Amino acid sequence: MKKQWIALLLVGVLLLGACSKAPAETQTPSETPAETPAETPAESPVIGGADGPTDIEILPWNEEHVAKVGDEYLSRKTYNALVALNKYIFISQYGEEVFKNEEQDILSALKKATLDDFVTGALVTKLTKDRGLSPNEEEIARIEGEFKASLEEDEALAVFFEGEGAEPEDLLPYIRMQSNFGVLLDSFKEEVLQSQEYADTLEGTELVRARHILLDGEDEEAAKELLEEVKKAPETFADVAMQKSLDPGSGSLGGELGYFGMADMVPEFGAASFGAEIGEIVMTRSQFGFHIIEVLDRGTITQLEEKGLADEVAGSKEKLLNPLISSLYQKEYARMLEEHPVEYYALEKNE
Repeated sequence: MKKQWIALLLVGVLLLGACSKAPAETQTPSETPAETPAETPAESPVIGGADGPTDIEILPWNEEHVAKVGDEYLSRKTYNALVALNKYIFISQYGEEVFKNEEQDILSALKKATLDDFVTGALVTKLTKDRGLSPNEEEIARIEGEFKASLEEDEALAVFFEGEGAEPEDLLPYIRMQSNFGVLLDSFKEEVLQSQEYADTLEGTELVRARHILLDGEDEEAAKELLEEVKKAPETFADVAMQKSLDPGSGSLGGELGYFGMADMVPEFGAASFGAEIGEIVMTRSQFGFHIIEVLDRGTITQLEEKGLADEVAGSKEKLLNPLISSLYQKEYARMLEEHPVEYYALEKNE
């Protein structure tokens, strides 16, 4: 059974690759029709390292430290323990062969990612203090307790640490460090929710509620015939969708897609649905086939909430919220990096 303390320790490492970049545009899944909004996940807020210089000067090996963040030294013992933990998890998942591929040099990449995560944790800790926040001490104590108990339960883990020349207890400072991420995220979320930028975004973002019938993209004549039939008898739309739509998800719901933004859909579908009036039935073609679309409602998020549709637009609000949280974090992280410059020591004695 996985321990929650392991999940906490891996937070930073797992985020390093994707989260060090600016938030990307939401992508629709290619393996299923993208027209079902529920199938397009809300983008998670970016809480991780920020892009730094590629030509960092490396200081000579230091027996006690691997880096210095502002006036704080980062312990080599804690770094070694974290590397050992990450190696243990990699080997548990992929086997010992994972580190024997000289071309990929996964071990070297893991060590560098671990160091970057360690530095990010130190900067996040400084940022947390700078904002007058503090981690949940009870939560930290609980996770530390689980960690210590796991060492007794998982004999292999304790043996692995010993073989790596690392002390599991040296991870405890890192546990405390990582506990700041959640506290900081909650703080950023609250700040964004109260911001004028977010209010303006809700006021300026239009959503459409529509239903559709997905048809074979190779048979345009049949699609046009069905379009005319449905236009003549729009009350049959749901039944036709359940009988003939090739989209099983929405088809079983009478073609219902709920509320979505233009960017949630493939371009052709978005343009057609947002270009139509309420009650209008139109047709377009995308990589998925022909779509017969009926627009059922539309409005800005603010307008729809005022109509009592808060639950229906909650997913769209989350998609708009998370990039703003990420942007605020990146801005604040960059400020911390400027106020607390980072110096790196060689990871190996022979570097």
